[in-house]
Order: sequence, then C-alpha cells, then structure tokens
Amino acid sequence: MLILGLAGSLIGHDPSVTLLHDGTVLGAIEEERLSREKHRPGIFPRRALHHLLDYHGFTEADIDEVAYYWDQRPYLLPMTGSTLRYAGQGRLKPALKAMKNKFFGGLTYLNAPKMFLDVNLRHRPIPPIHPVDHHLAHAASVHLPSPYETSACAVLDGSGGYPSTTTYNARGARFQKLTQIYYPHSLGHAYAALTEYLGFHCMADEWKVMGLAPYGSPNPKLKSLFDQLIVLLPDGQYRIDPTLARWAVTYAEFPILTDEACQQLGAPPREYGHPPGDREADIAFNFQRRIEEAIFHVLNHLQKQTREKNLTLAGGVALNCAANGKILEQTDFENLWLQPASHDAGASMGAALYRWQHHHNHGADRWRMSHPYLGPEFSTDHTRAELDRAQLPYTEIDDPAATAAQLIADGQITGWFQGRMEWGPRALGNRSILADPRHAKTKDQVNAAIKLRESFRPFAPAILAEQIETVAEPHSPSPFMTHTAVIRPQYRDKLAAVTHVDGTARIQSVTPDANPLFHALITHFHQLTGVPAVLNTSFNVKDEPIVCTPQQALRCYAATGLNALIIDRFLLKKA
Repeated sequence: MLILGLAGSLIGHDPSVTLLHDGTVLGAIEEERLSREKHRPGIFPRRALHHLLDYHGFTEADIDEVAYYWDQRPYLLPMTGSTLRYAGQGRLKPALKAMKNKFFGGLTYLNAPKMFLDVNLRHRPIPPIHPVDHHLAHAASVHLPSPYETSACAVLDGSGGYPSTTTYNARGARFQKLTQIYYPHSLGHAYAALTEYLGFHCMADEWKVMGLAPYGSPNPKLKSLFDQLIVLLPDGQYRIDPTLARWAVTYAEFPILTDEACQQLGAPPREYGHPPGDREADIAFNFQRRIEEAIFHVLNHLQKQTREKNLTLAGGVALNCAANGKILEQTDFENLWLQPASHDAGASMGAALYRWQHHHNHGADRWRMSHPYLGPEFSTDHTRAELDRAQLPYTEIDDPAATAAQLIADGQITGWFQGRMEWGPRALGNRSILADPRHAKTKDQVNAAIKLRESFRPFAPAILAEQIETVAEPHSPSPFMTHTAVIRPQYRDKLAAVTHVDGTARIQSVTPDANPLFHALITHFHQLTGVPAVLNTSFNVKDEPIVCTPQQALRCYAATGLNALIIDRFLLKKA
C-alpha cells in the first residue's frame, strides 16, 4: 500500500509530500527545497513528489491513495457566521470570496483533477483522495511517530481550517478530542500580527521576534497591553481582544494590530528592513512572555484533564523553541516530544500516518521517527560531476568528519553537505554551516559574511548527546532542535558564539545512531578543543530555503564568506 501524504496545493502554505509504504515513511520533502520559493502558498508540490517517487523507484501510477491535510466540511456553518460577522465593514464581497477559496479549496474531491494536472495523471485514473481534518493531521504527525503509547497532544496553530487550538488525549492510534478554540482567537495569528508590527514578515519571520525578545526588558505598560490582547479564561481557554487585533477580512488578509493597539504601543508599525532598537526589543520581550503564559495555560489544563506525563506538541506555534524549553518547568508534564516539522509542512506526514493507522493498519505497530533525514540524497558520482561542471578546485578526502573538525578548530567556517536532507525547518547536521562555538566574534562573522542577516539572530549548538548534561541544565532530549535549554555557567564562555544573551541556547543533541558521521565530527572537535559542541546553522543565506542539491551548495559556497566546504567526500577551500 503506497500512500501519498499531501500538504499545501490549492490552499495553505509550506507545501510538502510524504511517501508512506505499508506504514513506513520512506521520505518527506518540502517543495521549497526544490522550487527555491520559501513558504510559497497555493502550489502543488510536484517537484517534491517526483523526487520521492524517482528516488524510491515508484511512478505516479503506483500511488494507491492520497491523504490530504485538510477537510473543511465540518466547519462550513461556523465559517459562514464568522465571515459575515467580521466582514461587517462593507467588505462582504471579498470576505465571501475568501471563504469560498478556503472552503472549496479544502474539498479535495472537487479539485482532484486540478491537483494532479502537473503530475502526468491526466489520462490515468486519479487515486482516491481522502481529506483529514487539519488539526488531526497535525496531532497524528507528532503522536503517531513519537516514542509514547499515550500522550496528551496539543495543536497550537494559526487557523487550521477554522480551529486555532485543539487538544487531544492520544492513546495508541486513537485521538479523543478534548477542547477546541476557534479563529479569530488564535495565538499563531496574534504572533503574526506582532511580527508584522515589528517590521518583519508574518508567517516567515516569527522566530526573529523570538530571537529579539531576550534583548528586551519587562515593561508594566506593555505587560498590561498584552494581557489585554490575550485574555486567559477558565478551563484552558483564551480569547483575542478584537479592539487590539483585527482580522481584516476573515481569511483574505493577515491579521494586524488595530490603531488602538498601535497608539498604546506609541508608534505606527515599523517599516520592513529598519534595524530594531531597544523599544522593539522590549515589545518582543513582553509579547513573548504573554504567549508563553497562554501556552502554559492551555497545557496545564490539558494535563489536569488527561493526567498524562507525556506531552506531544504540533502546529506552527510549536516552533517557538523558547516556550518549549520552559514547558516541563511550568507544567506537570514529565516528557515532551516534537517532530522536526511541526508546522503545516509536517501535516502531510500526519495525514498519511493517520490514514494508514485508521483505515488499513487498525492501530497495530506504528512507525517511530528515529531521525529526521528523510529528504533528497545524491550519489558521489553525481556530486563529482557537479564539481567538475562548476570548475571549482577540490580534493577527495578519506575522513570528512576529522577534516571538518580540524578546519572548524582552526577557525574556518565550513559548509557541510552529507547524506539525505533533513525534514523540517532546522539544519540538523546534513545541510549545515558549522563553526567554532568558542568565540563570540564568530556569531557576528557568520551573520554578516555568510547568513547576511540581522546581528541579533542567535545560532545553535549541536552537542554530543552523551555530554549534554555537562553542558546544559536538565532538559528533555532535543534531537530535532525544538527547544532551548539553559547553558551551565561554566560553559557559557566556552560556547560564547551560541549562548544567547539570556544564557540559553537552542540545542541539538546528536547521537551516533541517528547521525554517525555528524557525531564523529563533533567527537573529533571535542578531542581537539575540549568542547563537545559545534555551532550549527542552516546552509543558506537570509530569506532562502536551505540548500538541497550539490549545485545549490556550490552556489552558496561561492557567493558567501564560507572558508571551506565538505560535500560528500570532497573538500573545497578558499585561499
């Protein structure tokens, strides 16, 4: 049984595909890695699909069925009421158009021919397409591949069809829905509105707000404003004050802060591209604090409902690693697990897994995610041919891990391209830029000369899993770089380039089972320097997707301040 999990297409952003064969995930790819258009909405992920099928020796005709990450049918009536209610400013026509696109775009039965128009199936039978509720796909994407048999599962999102927050009691392959909060009351959209206000792009730059927040300070006036914006209610509920955040035309436009909110903030929205100052940092700090309080409010009620010790978390808000790092301290949960793609792209995996478990496997043995390396891979011969075509000088090396460790210890900022690409938005050791974490100046150097991004943006340490307790205070495992941890005081100077101003870092714990080559690299670096970690950031420049192919890696290497590149078994160095 070959199931195609599909996210994006006619509606939504971050399109992706997952290929599931008899319950095992063969691969998962975001379309942006091949199209080079970051987060682009409204397209069918045909490049990703073609690559997965070709890599695993299948054709489109082998697809038995499609599991789609969206099912709008249960929400027609509440959507209609919401659209009419929030389109009361004489803008009924665009509101109805928006609802039509959202609703009928989610009816995959009607749009199946259009979805597969670019997949060479025009003259073949289209496989059955089975819609899965968006939040259920999110929940399945994190609970089903988790190490837990049971978990309390929370989906914290923007507007997944119509709900923005849904909680479940997940047992085996069964999901009991417990609570639901509906649009426009959305933590994700509140964060998007604040992101736009601060001069960043919503649905793309929220982590810039998260990275800026530690530079700010508590402010009673801002605290009062954001307490009014996000009102916490009994039983884990919350609401967004419509006088402060306006959902302009229900689904047609992104949310914005109202004139009243801007007046209380003391200034109109900041223009994109202007560097943030102390004022913006204070706004980010106090807003991040309120978002965290709202998350803990939802999760504490969920824990009381389920009495579970295990928590699984999905949805776009689950990418807030600063909040994730505090969950076990602020709730009674003992264990936390997130998959690396908790945003909408990850729902293609959830839809496929849910379809398999509920309609074919009936809750029997589940596939568990042991590593994130589910994307494209390229042979040594292919890579050599790309190097020869680029006419860049290179040498073939016997031990890429040892060579990279020595380069990094010598202060060389090094591109690292190996094996299958990571699933999700984080580089986890196969499409990475690596550097020495010991020197604070390295952070500025990588930001300015290579990443071409804001100076306040932090970097992450990839740490040997067996050494992580010596480096960071107790935490849940973080193999996918999904939460922050407090770096122990004695290691903050040794990890100056990756320890944020608040003493935390977004850590990745690296094991020899998940990634033996990357683990060997960090082990060599540890032997050379006494530090069991390297600076790890994604192999790309600002506003571009992570490089996927050897050709893209070579282009990024040539165009930036990278000192060296190790790609497969080949070393390139600049004079």
